[in-house]
Amino acid sequence: MYDIYAGIEDELLEDAIDSHLHVYPDFVPRAYEIIELGINASRAGMRAVLCKDHFFSRVGQAWGAHKAMDDMKCREELDHTCRILGTHILAWSHHPDQVHLISKYP
Repeated sequence: MYDIYAGIEDELLEDAIDSHLHVYPDFVPRAYEIIELGINASRAGMRAVLCKDHFFSRVGQAWGAHKAMDDMKCREELDHTCRILGTHILAWSHHPDQVHLISKYP
């Protein structure tokens, strides 16, 4: 059990990994777009976030967002960068050749 107090969320998010996030654009409205999410997660001290989509790949968006945040860190606008990851598509099965091909990319 935790004692609840103002600021506890900062401690709980430090080094956290969120493995299930949906971001804008999507087929329904979402609160955040991927770069905004990455910046907020970085400022919270999170280690990584994984962005998913039901129909499209998030891999390229995640790479671009992480690159933008690395640039922000170089300009000293961020102290820490949270790793942003993306999924191919949110599907329940993949052909093994697809999995092998996807695993080659960063």
